[in-house]
Parts: sequence; structure tokens; C-alpha cells
Amino acid sequence: MLERLTALFRHRGFEGASLVDIAAATGLQKSSLYHRFPGGKQQMSAEVVAEVQRAFGAILAPLDGEGSLRARVTAVGANLSAFYERGHAPCLLEALSFGAPGPETAALTQYVLRLAEQYPPRLVLDLHEDELSTAGGYIYSQGR
Repeated sequence: MLERLTALFRHRGFEGASLVDIAAATGLQKSSLYHRFPGGKQQMSAEVVAEVQRAFGAILAPLDGEGSLRARVTAVGANLSAFYERGHAPCLLEALSFGAPGPETAALTQYVLRLAEQYPPRLVLDLHEDELSTAGGYIYSQGR
């Protein structure tokens, strides 16, 4: 269900997704929607944002893995390409930003900012380690 809500919010935005749209996308009646999401659209969007955050944890997981920086970044690129359906799926943050910003936009924005603060320093460190090991290997081979 969250996958269908995510797709709807990606394509219509929070403000553009009516309860009729949500019911059609999920296959639930309005009463069932309110039973499942007593907080209404706000709760739906909060759960979609939480699901996207979990998905991005998996998408970015290769950055924390083993292997060369190039291989890890390539894996993340492939994961992002799949998540965005090879460029056919809109960005959820952009879609939720249409209209008046709400708590769902703020939560996703803060998550993206935390990722931006977390990963670049590690990637720079890994890049330097890759360069140093390459240089060390070159120096070693020249010394033979």
C-alpha cells in the first residue's frame, strides 16, 4: 500500500492527491483509509516519507560496504536509477514541496541534509585511501 501511496504522492504531490485519488490508488474505500490512517493525509505522507528513508538506507548501503570507491558509487548509481525508474519516477521531495510546505517536507528535507553531511566526508576519506593505496602500489612496483 505504501508503494502505491508513494507513487501517487510522487506524481501528484501532497496537495494534488485527493482522497478520491488515494482511494483509487490503494483500492480502499475512504472509510478504510481513515481506519488505516486515522491522521488522514498527514499520516499517509509521514509513513511514505519514512518508507522512502528506509529505501534510501538500502540504496546508499554500498557506500558503507567493501570494495573500491568506484564500485561502491557505481552500485549506488544503479540503485538510484532503479528507485527513480530509470528517470521516469519524479523525486518525492520535489513533489511534496508543491504547495505549502508541511511537516512531511521538513522531515524529508532534514533527512536529505543529514545524508549530505554524513556521506561526503567518508567518500573523500575513501577516495584518498584509494589514491594512497594506488600510489603506494606504484611506488612499490617501481622499487622492484
